[in-house]
Amino acid sequence: MITNTGKNILAKYLVGQTPSYASHIAIGCGVKPLSTDDNLSDQDFSNKKSLSFEMFRVPIISRGFVSEDGVSKVVLTAELPTQDRYEITEVGIYSGASNPAAGNSDSKTIYSFSDTDNWKYGSQASEIISIYEPLDDRIVTVTNAVASGTTITYTTDTPHGLTTGTQISVSGILPSSFNLSNKNIVSVPTTTSFTLQSASPVVATFESSGYLINDVETNVINQVYPVFQTNADNKTFTNSNRVLRYERCRFLNNIIAIVGNNANISKNSANHLIAESGSNYIQLSDTAIDLSKNSPTDELRLAFSLINKNGAAVTIPDKVRVIVEFSSSGTFATGSWARFEAEINYNDPGVNFATNRYFVISKQIQELYKSDNFAWSDINTVRIYSSVIKDSAPTSDFYVCLDGLRLENTTSTNSVYGMTGYSVIRSTDAKTIIKSANTTNYIEFRFSLDVA
Repeated sequence: MITNTGKNILAKYLVGQTPSYASHIAIGCGVKPLSTDDNLSDQDFSNKKSLSFEMFRVPIISRGFVSEDGVSKVVLTAELPTQDRYEITEVGIYSGASNPAAGNSDSKTIYSFSDTDNWKYGSQASEIISIYEPLDDRIVTVTNAVASGTTITYTTDTPHGLTTGTQISVSGILPSSFNLSNKNIVSVPTTTSFTLQSASPVVATFESSGYLINDVETNVINQVYPVFQTNADNKTFTNSNRVLRYERCRFLNNIIAIVGNNANISKNSANHLIAESGSNYIQLSDTAIDLSKNSPTDELRLAFSLINKNGAAVTIPDKVRVIVEFSSSGTFATGSWARFEAEINYNDPGVNFATNRYFVISKQIQELYKSDNFAWSDINTVRIYSSVIKDSAPTSDFYVCLDGLRLENTTSTNSVYGMTGYSVIRSTDAKTIIKSANTTNYIEFRFSLDVA
């Protein structure tokens, strides 16, 4: 659909006042896709000025003209980035790669929650473990191994939750003689240790850590770590129930999953969210973010999904709360700070936890809750707290999976720049369109032409 902004740009293009009405295709993930049975003519996108959550923008490499079912159409084609993975639900046409009027304050991705962002967990700034095996497997880091004949005692970095007789495998340890496959646990001396029996005596000294894996297929995410990194294409997310609920994250492939009772977030008398004492968080230290040049009405957009611990469960939560605090001190509500507050209630208009678990929350910069004398130049730490609430209390039955944080410049006006066309993706069963990593793909956007 041509947007109202697009009508103005097209008019200027026709009289030679702008060099292009369509130079780039933008790809986004922020809306629920439509089914092929849905009629796009029933959708009104005319007032759209940006994608709900833009992932990237690529130049148009070819233009064509086709007649399809008796309708004349202009066809615009672009090549998608080869390396990365995306799940696409929306597409837009822009007259430029960026807005020249916005300069350094233009729209951009702030955090993608990738494994290179260096997020840490909790007050001890612990490393966030990466789990790439199916999430219904039990994965625990092994920090030491000691052999006595054929008996090997392993130590884990956190309580492993396993019992005698459970079949597991141990991998990744150096030297490799400590790695055993499909062995039953012989004993559990402590909550962070267990023993296995090898086929022959092991004579070796532990050098570097590995992990244990309890290989099961239960579709229950039962990890011992309250926060972990994983891939959006993890096998667990391909379960049909999870797909139908749109639980999977979409922007790139790495996500940070946080268990629902990791923090206790309440509301104060002024209706602002408060992380209660003892709440845990993820933190990015020694970082700078400066939005002082942006308009107060420019927006921060946080994309995340809600994941059921048990994929077969039909339970839905009462609400989800997330706090992103930009801080000068690294201590909640101390020093100079600004807070992005997000709350989703099961009975909010347009919210249905049973059918859509992917969310994009938008807040204008002026809507951030700020301390007195707040200044962006003071900020050096970002903390994120999240909580899923059921029956008035945080619950471990769900995870919040962080997908991306984006700045959207909505106010820098430029008469020859803007989104000229927009459409939501339609597909069989209203599925997202997956662009896999390390593949070559092209996308087309078609404008229908008629005479009025």
